[in-house]
Amino acid sequence: MSEQARFWRHPGVPEVDLLKARYVTHRFSRHVHEGYAIGVITSGVEEFAYKGRLLRGR
Repeated sequence: MSEQARFWRHPGVPEVDLLKARYVTHRFSRHVHEGYAIGVITSGVEEFAYKGRLLRGR
């Protein structure tokens, strides 16, 4: 399966950015978010750095 990403906004919540993705080898460079980021992992593992620690979410 290839990597896929869909980014959109819903008219009911226009201030919320939505992303549905399947990443296998993709890596984001180090960055921050100005607001809250809520993620739901339905398969696999997410790995991220937070306050000097490497965390994994399933």
